[in-house]
This record gives sequence, C-alpha cells and structure tokens, in this order.
Amino acid sequence: MSTLDPIQTSIKKSSSKSSIFDTPAINIIGAACGANCGPDGDTYYSAAYLRDLYDILHVNPKFHNAPLSFFQKTSFHSIVDELDYDHLQEYARTRAFSEALAETVSVTKDQNRFPIVIGGDHSCAIGTWRGVSAHTEGAIGLIWIDAHMDSHTDETTPSGAIHGMPLASLMGYGHPSLVNDWKHHQAVDPKYTTLIGIRSYEPEEKALLESLGVTIIYADPKIKTDYVSAFEQAVERAMQCPHGFGISFDLDVLDPVDMPHVACYVPDGLAWVEVESMIESLTEKQIQHLHAFEIVEFAPNIANFNDREQKMTPLERPISAYDSGSRVFKLIGSLLS
Repeated sequence: MSTLDPIQTSIKKSSSKSSIFDTPAINIIGAACGANCGPDGDTYYSAAYLRDLYDILHVNPKFHNAPLSFFQKTSFHSIVDELDYDHLQEYARTRAFSEALAETVSVTKDQNRFPIVIGGDHSCAIGTWRGVSAHTEGAIGLIWIDAHMDSHTDETTPSGAIHGMPLASLMGYGHPSLVNDWKHHQAVDPKYTTLIGIRSYEPEEKALLESLGVTIIYADPKIKTDYVSAFEQAVERAMQCPHGFGISFDLDVLDPVDMPHVACYVPDGLAWVEVESMIESLTEKQIQHLHAFEIVEFAPNIANFNDREQKMTPLERPISAYDSGSRVFKLIGSLLS
C-alpha cells in the first residue's frame, strides 16, 4: 500500500470533454437497496426520491439552475429494487439484486450508453462494477471516494452488514455468494485502485487493502491534504489499467455540515467544492476510459444524526433533503459539462 499525504504534482487538464457526452447517451439507473440495514435502511428510498426530484428539475430546470443540456443528455432509465428479492436470505438476496443491477448496467453498455448508478447503500457497487466488468477482458481500476473502506469479508465483519463488504468482494474476497461465478473473479484490480477520504475503518479492512497494494488517501483533520491533486493522481494511476476504470462516490465522504442526509456520517469530511473540483478536473482522454459513475448512500429522511439536523424543524428537513439531492444532480452535471 502507498499512502499519499501532501500532494505535489498534478495532471495537465483539457478544456474539452469526451464526445460521448455530446449526445443523449447517459442512463441514470436507480439502485434501491439497503432496506434491510436496520437504522441505515433509509438509503433504500433514495433511488425513488432522486427519480422524482429528477422529474421535478426536468420540468423546471431553471428553478435550481440545472442546465437544459443536462436533461438533453440524460435519461432516468429505471430502478432496480432489492425488495423484489426479499424472500431470499441476506447473501442470496444481495446476489440476486447484484445480478439484476449488473444486467441493467451491462445492457446500458451494450447500447453504447454511459451508466450512472445512484443508490442506495454501497452494496450496490457489487452490481454496478460486475456489470461493467462483463464488458471488459479483465479487472478494472476504481476510484473509491468514501469515508469508509467497505472492505470487510464475511469472516472479519463486526456487524454483518453487507454494505461494509463490497470493495473486498469486487477484489475477489468474501462470501462465495458475493464473489463466485461472475465473468471475472476480480472485477476490480487493487493495483489500479485508490481510496480517497477514508476516516472510519477497522484494522482487518486496512490489513487486507495493504496486503493487496491499494492506495489509500486518509482524511485527517490534522493534515492539510489537496484532495483534488490526490484525485488527479488516482485517475492517472487508474488510467494505467488496460481495461479502463470507474468512479464510486459515497456521499458520506462529505462533511456532515455539507451533507447531513447520510446514514453513516463521519465528522471531518470533504467539502462539496472539493468533490466538484475533482470531477471537473477530468480530461477528455480520461473520460474516454471511464466506464461508469456511481453515487451512493443518500438518505433523504435521515434526521437527528448531527448538530445541524438536530436544530432543523420538521419543515426544514425536507427542504434540506431537496437541496442535498439537487447537489447530487449538480455533481453529475459537473461530469457532463
């Protein structure tokens, strides 16, 4: 493992974006998962919430400064629902849901369209990136922007929560239901993978990632880290993967002041402006190698998990959720603009 502290170098940027974003070629796919996660289950509702918000903004994009071109380039394709498989036991349910999401992502790729998956707890990453890897000749690179490592296996997890296991499973480690019988045993190549914003994890996760050579950028309030430059270096590393790369963005990487609507919030996170600058830094050449983009863990109904929420009135909470959801689409717009 290599750990980057103050970042010294950066990538030269291009002012233009890839031509795939010049046509209506983007499918937004909702991943409704997390309903069985106890107090964290509110993430299940985010896909439907964001679909409805997308429709509202589409009717009146100027209401929230959403450019019309955003809606000309995108289509909210569908929602894959975990509860369709609720009759199954936990690992079997996650496997069935992951296969359905992977198929939806794969069909999107078959149609020469670009998949943007919004969820849902982070277990949806299994379906997203298994769907992408169905189109590659080997494991891809991945940039995992998250407060958590999500790299437990069924043998190391203290909670049993599958949304704490997706990255490990994508690298080929974990319960057989999550790992076996995909096109590639490894969907994600550790050598070309970087975690950014990490500040909540268990020793077992760190040990696994270190043993695999994954690069980790920690969020330490005592250290001033240039996250945009760290992201640029992560992209450069991922670009070396011969099979392309993806970006998985968990909203809990943000500081709770900027994003109160997550189930697993962690203090001392990144600012919205830093994350938006990361995405805006992508060049035309880099986007040509980007397979998909994923945004997860939005929890629109969550309240009373930090000081900001505790001070909100019942009327202010839905307004705050609306504003936070709109920022999700603004971030997607940063990728497409």
